[in-house]
Amino acid sequence: MTKPKVLIVDDHPDNLMAIKAVLESDKYDVVASHSGAEALKQLLEHDFCVILLDVHMPIMDGFETAMLIRSREKSRYTPIIFISAVFIDQ
Repeated sequence: MTKPKVLIVDDHPDNLMAIKAVLESDKYDVVASHSGAEALKQLLEHDFCVILLDVHMPIMDGFETAMLIRSREKSRYTPIIFISAVFIDQ
């Protein structure tokens, strides 16, 4: 039996590593992508039960990536959770 897949998308390798470490489980596979374009390629190869998507990425941000994910029939209803590691300390 194949395990459900979770896609995490973030342009910062440290963030990907931290999120992957928290989510890793015997119950599902975690797939990491470093950009919106890479995430879209992953969607051509795999079906995901949920996508964790960074909002602030260069070239194609999380909102643009989500619009393209939603435009594809096969991934139209895949849940997307937006994430951000932006922190501003005054």
